[in-house]
Amino acid sequence: MKSFRSLAVVKRPSSEDFEIVRDRLVDLVPMVDDIKTIEMLERHDLGDGIIEFANRWTAAQRVPDTVARVVAQTGESQHRDRACCGFGDNGGRGPVKNKPIILSDGAWLAPASTELGAWKPFCDRSEDKGATWTRSADFAIDPVQVVGKGAIQPTFWESSPGNVHALLRTTAAKIGRADSMDGGRTWSPMRLTGMPNNNSGIDLEKLADNRLLLLYNPIGQDWGPRTPLNLAVSSDNGETWRDLVSLETAEGEYSYPAIIRSDDGIVLCYTWRRERVRCWQIPAAAFE
Repeated sequence: MKSFRSLAVVKRPSSEDFEIVRDRLVDLVPMVDDIKTIEMLERHDLGDGIIEFANRWTAAQRVPDTVARVVAQTGESQHRDRACCGFGDNGGRGPVKNKPIILSDGAWLAPASTELGAWKPFCDRSEDKGATWTRSADFAIDPVQVVGKGAIQPTFWESSPGNVHALLRTTAAKIGRADSMDGGRTWSPMRLTGMPNNNSGIDLEKLADNRLLLLYNPIGQDWGPRTPLNLAVSSDNGETWRDLVSLETAEGEYSYPAIIRSDDGIVLCYTWRRERVRCWQIPAAAFE
């Protein structure tokens, strides 16, 4: 198990409390996979060059109303903001918690879910760089196998062209998995993996050498403790995992993790005891 360096603990939003980590806080936003082509969520300028991103929720039905910012590929500052999801959650709407990914065919794939009664995960696919989204059917979940509300907050990766996979938070004390062979249009029924889950969020990132990194709480108990928080690696497309390090082991809550690749490794962040956001930068050499 290796030791990594924490960049900072960033407090919750206020222009006085934020600390800029490296260049800009925006580089650490959980929902963003490729800053140059995707900037999801509502954007708030807090002053002093600090940007906050946040989901908006409609008051009537509590469904995310995600705002997409489309950035010109030329690098110009011109942009347009619009809601990806209309009232009532009709059609697609972009990502929920975890970042979208860009597939080998250029499509954007956004992990999504609803929590209106039963928990239902699904996928949104965009072939026009976020201008419009097409919603998949909900992933099928066996209620005998998955007791409780179900599964939410998938995280995606593409193993080969058109072959996309999802790991999910569940109420069954284990991480769920679903697979697609057509670029996220249709999905297999969700199955439970051998990885524990405490009904808390997870996130995953694919490295250039096809290994996968997973942030999760290794607790096999529905609504179990959200500590420790581990970083694990898989070399067989997510079938088996090996813990690399426990980023947090103390009492408290360490949850809602996010992980993205950077030019020189990975950057990750997560909720620190529901008080702050802790950010880490891990160089690529650490995974050699």
